[in-house]
Amino acid sequence: MGTLTLLYDGRCRLCLTTVDALSKLRLKAELRMIPLQQATDEELPAGIRREELLTELHVVDGSGQLYRGADAIARILREARGLGWLAGLSRLPLLRPLVRASYRYIAKHRYRLFGTVDDCEDGSCRIHAAPDSKNVKRRKQR
Repeated sequence: MGTLTLLYDGRCRLCLTTVDALSKLRLKAELRMIPLQQATDEELPAGIRREELLTELHVVDGSGQLYRGADAIARILREARGLGWLAGLSRLPLLRPLVRASYRYIAKHRYRLFGTVDDCEDGSCRIHAAPDSKNVKRRKQR
């Protein structure tokens, strides 16, 4: 069903934990995960500054549609075998504003709540399973 590109903050410990969890999902689509600190200008969506992209997770689908924050996570979950129903819940009229507001609050305070990889001088608190390479690809699973 195509490719999804996830752009995330590679310094954020919560983001790295999220990327690690997403990399373990069985997806119907290929998921490319790119830390924004290492992304080239060509890999970024046109018209959006890198600083703005660093405020929350972003997903770009194969048609170029951009999803932000909670909607980005829901877009990935739509491709996850057995978890699509979670994406559906996040679209319910009563839950959608709550999910989005919760995501924005956590994203805004993520460094204070969860720290950064820079918090450890020796790197011992870096999430070892999180991808460090520039373009991590997750193969389509059947």
